[in-house]
Amino acid sequence: MLAGRGYATVLIARRVDRLNELARELSAHAPSMPLGIDLSEPGAVKLGIQIIAQRHPRIDVLVNNAGFGDYRAMLDQPFELLRRIHEVNYFAAVAFTRAFLPGMIERRHGHVINIASMAAKFGPWGHGAYAGAKAALVAMTQSLACEYASTGVHFSCVHPGLVRTEFFREPGYRALDGQLARHGVPAQRVARAILRLLDHPRLELCVPWYYRVLDWCRLLSPGLTLRLVRGQSRPAVSPPTPEPLVHPIEPPKPAEHA
Repeated sequence: MLAGRGYATVLIARRVDRLNELARELSAHAPSMPLGIDLSEPGAVKLGIQIIAQRHPRIDVLVNNAGFGDYRAMLDQPFELLRRIHEVNYFAAVAFTRAFLPGMIERRHGHVINIASMAAKFGPWGHGAYAGAKAALVAMTQSLACEYASTGVHFSCVHPGLVRTEFFREPGYRALDGQLARHGVPAQRVARAILRLLDHPRLELCVPWYYRVLDWCRLLSPGLTLRLVRGQSRPAVSPPTPEPLVHPIEPPKPAEHA
């Protein structure tokens, strides 16, 4: 949709083969550059930013959309996995925003669109790290909107609900297949809503719109909201109780010397 409007695009993800295929498709409308990097690695993020800055010094729209989760209780998730979830969902977005926001401010034109989640509003079962990372992304978006309100740059945070994408094809998410079939929306619907933000900027957007009812429920009765979210998100079969943790936080690894 962006390419159809004449936007040159930079595509970032891990699967280079699929990026190359998409870049060829988009190049029929506007130039497109694929860049395969792993956003869970801070060093790769830094290198990717340097490459983009050299080839595309002017970024008008930044969409921080990459993300992944893990549908298990937090005590069942390895600490390293929790760290990777935050690196991809939050810290990578912070790095790209810090890199390209100064240019937008200088030109007094630009739009930073952060894709959060309905999970950021009230963390569901099995989404502790993911919901926490997305909530941090929401708070960052709000702070940026306060700090740079008079610069001509817009900031938006999008809260999708269940979206029919490969996010839910991981084995752990198969327990949500029923809900995805009943309530999931096509990715194209979310994309169209995001694109409309360029024409009509706003700070927050829920897709579908009726998910905004969660804000009212939380305001009127946090306890009731907790029960509703827990009932909708908890798997039908209770997971096994994890072994007691002697060391909740993994000890740091010995430093490596280059």
